[in-house]
Amino acid sequence: MVSFRLVLNAVVILLFGSVAGLAYNARSASGIPLQTPKNVTQAEHVNWSLYLEGIRASLGDAKAAFDSGSAVFLDARAPRAYAAGHIPGAFNLTPHELNRKGRKKLEGVPRNAHIITYCGGASCQASVRLAHMLANGFGFTRVHAFFDGWGAWAGAGYPVAKGVNP
Repeated sequence: MVSFRLVLNAVVILLFGSVAGLAYNARSASGIPLQTPKNVTQAEHVNWSLYLEGIRASLGDAKAAFDSGSAVFLDARAPRAYAAGHIPGAFNLTPHELNRKGRKKLEGVPRNAHIITYCGGASCQASVRLAHMLANGFGFTRVHAFFDGWGAWAGAGYPVAKGVNP
């Protein structure tokens, strides 16, 4: 028979752990919201999903990787948009083109290279699709999607290049 004291101790430990967990969650910068906002946009949902998957790159992450030269940037937009302006050194590679000529386009890029994909921003899903394809279909192990994309980069006044692939 289980004693009353053992059950009481278990309940106290459970309550203490729950209160401590909720307090940590409330104070943490990456805490999980306890209530879902009534109107979650698709962009917010995708951004949160990328964060949970561990493949979201913020504007700060992208800029730090750019400044250090530690990442290969892949622009998933159409060639015309890429030519009009892109992150310097980025290569233009759409998900469709990756399906057609993927292995050839990525020749010489090590599977453990840090890759950051981006497209037009929250209204564009091409960077997310490209990141998933690279990680799941091509075996790249350090892929991140810069979901805020070109709009956030250019809007921040960061370096811009124009023209075709470098």
